[in-house]
This record gives sequence, C-alpha cells and structure tokens, in this order.
Amino acid sequence: MSELKVKQLYEKVEGEYIPFNPSIDLNCLLESVTARSIAFIFHHYNFFSCDWTDTAEKTRAQVPPQLRRSGLWITYKPDSQTRVTERFKGSDLDASVYEKWVDDAYWENLDFELILKAAEAAIKNIFYNIHSYPELYCMLRKWVEQYLGEVLTDDMLEDIIKGILGDDLSDQLKNIIMEYFNTPEFSEYIKTLLEQILSDGGLDEFVEQWLEEHVHNYVTDAVNNYFHTPEGEQVLKDALEDIVGDMLDDAL
Repeated sequence: MSELKVKQLYEKVEGEYIPFNPSIDLNCLLESVTARSIAFIFHHYNFFSCDWTDTAEKTRAQVPPQLRRSGLWITYKPDSQTRVTERFKGSDLDASVYEKWVDDAYWENLDFELILKAAEAAIKNIFYNIHSYPELYCMLRKWVEQYLGEVLTDDMLEDIIKGILGDDLSDQLKNIIMEYFNTPEFSEYIKTLLEQILSDGGLDEFVEQWLEEHVHNYVTDAVNNYFHTPEGEQVLKDALEDIVGDMLDDAL
C-alpha cells in the first residue's frame, strides 16, 4: 500500500509564499465509498462505544484524545442489565483536559429504558390499530398471502397463526416488520412518544438533539428485542389474526 502524503498549500502574498489552510464546506467533501458528505457522517456517527472498565471515569478515558470533543456521545454497559448513554456537555477546550473529560459533572445522561418503553408503546399502538397503518398492513397481508398459498376457511385460522409464528418469528416476517420500522415516519412517531414521556422532566436542547440524531438506531434494537418477548409475540399474533380475518371476509 502506498504511503498517504499530506501536502501544505501556500498563498503568494507580495512576493512571498505563506502557508495557509483553506476553508472547506464539509457538505461538499464526500467520502469515496458511500459518497456521503463528511458533514453527514459527523452528524450521524457522533458516537463512541466503550468497554466498561471498573468505573465511569476509566471507561470515558478509553475515548482517544483526538476524538474527544464537545457533544460527543458514548455508550457503555456497567453490567449485563444496564446500558448507559451520555453526552459530553463541556467545550472542546474542556474535552482536551483529562480531569474534565472523565468528570461526571461534564456529562449528561439519557436513560436507555425510556427508548425501550416508547418503542414498546408504539408497537402495541400500531399493531392494535393495524388498519390505521396501511403501509405495514399491506406488507403483512402480502406476506401472509404468500405464506399460505391456499384458500382460507374459518377453522384454519388458529393453525394459520400458529404456523406463521411457530416457536419464533420467521426471518422473513421479521424482515417485513423491520422494513416498516426502518422508515423515517416510524422514527418520527417514536420521537413524538419520547417527547411526551420526557416532557414532564423538561425536554431540553440536549434531549432534542439526541432524539434527532440517534433515536433511529435505538428503535431498531428495541423493536427487535420486543418481538422476542411473550407480550410482543401476542401483539403480533393479534394483528395477524385481524389480517387473516379480513382475508376470510374478502374470500366469502
């Protein structure tokens, strides 16, 4: 692999060449593989995952000095049941000082459990009102039709639902559901629920920024986990019963 060479730019001023660094709009500077702007990457991936190391202070210290900056989000798990997500609220200058970087006073925390609760509330509302979400309804109905491939009768309903769900959700069904939950519309819906949950404690700029930048990634994980709980499977089962019932009515 050839060595990457960095060259200095010079500006000729009154016969002398003076080194200078040009101002570049990061929206115009594209990453070669994804063709996304550097500004987009900074905005969406302002995040660092840390391994738990005895204390929060030691854990935060894992972030390389060159990545420490104001507004950086980090996440870590002090135990198997707890996820901590926090943002450095100090200035860039503060971030360069080790004692401030690791100090609790310079970090703001957002409870990950709120994301899970909002996601679960959204899932239940959506699947218990499946006809109000035509995009998801159509995707699930199409999947059920492809899965069955035969004429329906009333006494088939219980066996159909049991066969669709089985002991676990099929990969195909999970992909259909996640296709909907990966839409901007669903992320916006989750943001609205979170804003309602958090409003009692005061929805400050810190939380609003977090919702804007990171809610989508957390929602995907939360939805996936929820559908592997007994309650989540029951919610999905009820929705599929509604869909199959519609198909029976249409066939009669």
